[in-house]
Amino acid sequence: MQLIRNRLRTATCALLAVAGSAAADGDWHLDTGMLEYSEHGRVSVFEPVARLKRDLSNGRSLAAKVVFDVMTGASPTGATPSDKVQTVTSASGNSQQVKSGVVPLGLFRDHRADVELEFEQPLARTLTTVVGGHLSKETDYLSRGGTLTFNWDTPNRLTTITAGTGGNFDRVNPKGGMRTGLAMAADPTTPGSAAQQTVDGLIGVARVLSPQWLVKLTYGHAWENGYLTEPYKIVSILDADGNTIDYRNEHRPDRRQKQDFQLSSAYAVDEDVLHFSYRFFWDDWGIRSHTVDVKYRFDVDDGNYLEPHLRFYTQSAADFYTYGLVSGLPLPQYATADYRYGKLSTQTIGAKYGILTSSGEFNIRIEYMVQSGDSHPAQAIGVQKQYDLFPSISILIVQAGYSLKF
Repeated sequence: MQLIRNRLRTATCALLAVAGSAAADGDWHLDTGMLEYSEHGRVSVFEPVARLKRDLSNGRSLAAKVVFDVMTGASPTGATPSDKVQTVTSASGNSQQVKSGVVPLGLFRDHRADVELEFEQPLARTLTTVVGGHLSKETDYLSRGGTLTFNWDTPNRLTTITAGTGGNFDRVNPKGGMRTGLAMAADPTTPGSAAQQTVDGLIGVARVLSPQWLVKLTYGHAWENGYLTEPYKIVSILDADGNTIDYRNEHRPDRRQKQDFQLSSAYAVDEDVLHFSYRFFWDDWGIRSHTVDVKYRFDVDDGNYLEPHLRFYTQSAADFYTYGLVSGLPLPQYATADYRYGKLSTQTIGAKYGILTSSGEFNIRIEYMVQSGDSHPAQAIGVQKQYDLFPSISILIVQAGYSLKF
């Protein structure tokens, strides 16, 4: 569920950034939004969000955000298709039969509540600091964290340098108990929970190159440690013919370093604006990814706008990603069959329409995403060669937001 959380957090930030873009100077700013995220035949998420900001004296401000998610559906367990009927047991103990040749999915239902606070304080004429914190809770996951950011403008206001750091202190409390990595999936679990910690840093430079052109370059570095394994994922044990004969719990390293560079640009073309960004990500788990994002905002009339959007993403597989483990061979130190750590790509197309009102802005965005991977990998053995081991996923995202000032 961690990748789903991250994806939703990104979508939520984008939603509020859109809603807040119409806000001007004033005492109060209220941004509200709704997100509907749906993977065809799999995960469905409904998320309302609200952010209230109060402008204080001397350039200070205080903001609070509340988010609530309802997540339901099914997610791949990590098991491969089999030529026999498989029995899948969810974290709550419910079992279901999966017919032959089909990727097993585990049913789930969860909800998440998140509260965030942010305080902005000018330290000098060209230096501002922002302090934030959050508390997030779902059935089996507790997250607490904080951030500290500094923004410094050069005297001519053409360059802004940003530096920030943050930390998360999370707790995982899996349903059904803790599972030992690479132990047999049917082995007894042990009661308890485990900790995750994340410390990250960011530095960025934004520069006004002309009255029409703004560019920004950022570098981020994050360190994670603790229980980084997905507690509900398994790996199939295959015989020499590729038949599934058993399952083991997945097991990931307890440390991870992540880094990324991002170059973004905004260029005004008469009344329109072209947004472009490229991001390169890498980590010490072997994942490398490239993201290209393009938006073009057309001014329609009376300040209303239409903004088409294209996004392309591709990543390599983690070093310990596998479709299954062959019986009789030595076990590796780490292994995951979670498709989100495999080689994959996504393509997104969509558009946003914004309507300016006397007090703010209403906007709606609709996007369609397709995610695909290596359906017939070279390392597949026996009967696995005849199955689609990475079925494509179609995803529909609908966002709506409204902002006002008063």
